[in-house]
Amino acid sequence: MKHNYKRLSPSVLLKLFLLVVSVQSLLLFGVGAVLSMFDGEWEALGFFAINVGILAVTAQIGIIVHELGHWCGARLVGEYPRRLEFGKGHIILRTHFFKTKLNIYNKLRGAHIITIFSNRKNYGIRRFIYVVMGPIANLLLAGLFFLAFPLSSNFAHELCIGAVGGMVNGFLFLGNLLPHKTRIHSIPSNSDGLQIWNLLFRKKKQDSEEHLLNDFMDAEDALYAEDYNRALQLFETCLAQVDDPKLEIRWACIVNAGICKGQLGDMDGYFTNLKRVEEELGDEISGQLAGALYQNLALIYFLKDQLEDAGQYMRRAMKFISGQLEGRLLYGTILIVSGKVDKGIEVLVPVVDLSLPNMNTLAGAMCLALGYQLKGKEHKKEKYLKFVDQHEQLLHGLGRQLCDVISKRMATTQNLALAAPESH
Repeated sequence: MKHNYKRLSPSVLLKLFLLVVSVQSLLLFGVGAVLSMFDGEWEALGFFAINVGILAVTAQIGIIVHELGHWCGARLVGEYPRRLEFGKGHIILRTHFFKTKLNIYNKLRGAHIITIFSNRKNYGIRRFIYVVMGPIANLLLAGLFFLAFPLSSNFAHELCIGAVGGMVNGFLFLGNLLPHKTRIHSIPSNSDGLQIWNLLFRKKKQDSEEHLLNDFMDAEDALYAEDYNRALQLFETCLAQVDDPKLEIRWACIVNAGICKGQLGDMDGYFTNLKRVEEELGDEISGQLAGALYQNLALIYFLKDQLEDAGQYMRRAMKFISGQLEGRLLYGTILIVSGKVDKGIEVLVPVVDLSLPNMNTLAGAMCLALGYQLKGKEHKKEKYLKFVDQHEQLLHGLGRQLCDVISKRMATTQNLALAAPESH
């Protein structure tokens, strides 16, 4: 039950803008601008707030420029990066940047690029250029900030764009050159600095981690594109490459393979995969994987009409994915069907965007129709039912099953309401 944006609609453009210039930065700019109009300490506090906002924005710009530096490095040595990803969380935009798959998420907390070298000739020097171009891009951007803006460090009385932007990108340059281990989608990876060290002193040419990461993300892309047969095949292929049971990606592959089975109608396989992960990991499971696991178990129990179990798993899931659209939609649905209608409507209304018809919004709209039917608000019920009727062709798999369950609930409650007067 995923969705993606295929075009740059106004809402997507706004989200991309807020990815770089966050709401918090805008608040700092606004409050700072007001306070800077006063004298004394208020003025100093205002300029300080604005400069903190500048720091946040230039850091985000630095992250983007760093990855674009790698992309340019790959092109310099005749390669095309396979994919470029910015941020974490839920997807904002899924498209292509020239021949590179581009995924942008709603929280710009890090980024990464994957380049698998098709030509192994002069591999060491070509990969060195590709890797080092990321930090060099930050260094060049730092120099641009220093040259383009006045170099003031009077944070309490002036806008310090040059000093702040230069220092932030200088730190990004140095930080990325530090050799250390990191993780991308729970796959062990090397920082730019460690990659450079290995290339200079260890002559290491293996890039199996990037192959595994790319295969996993190809599988995720197929899942988002609702090509469930291909996604299932890719997740199982990726799983066969992972020997270490401690790697979270192994369990992510099992969960996602289970979701594919569910979408294809194999509910037993869906349930078996999820319970396997829950039983084998126990309390060790956490983060996004825990959220996805518990959310899908909640969905299975909801479809089985076991509302108590569905509610328990959904409450566990919300500890990890409270900000995610899919989680809030299922949580609101379970609340309404469980009788907590007002709370369920409160959860669902902000996240059911009728301008974006997909399985998520259709299921959410169907449940809101049920909620408003239970509240006796027929005009609002009809609004959401009309939306579902207009886009019913988009429903399939688990989304179709969920809407069918809600539709039966609506019919049952309506029949009870019609029969109520006769009982008197």
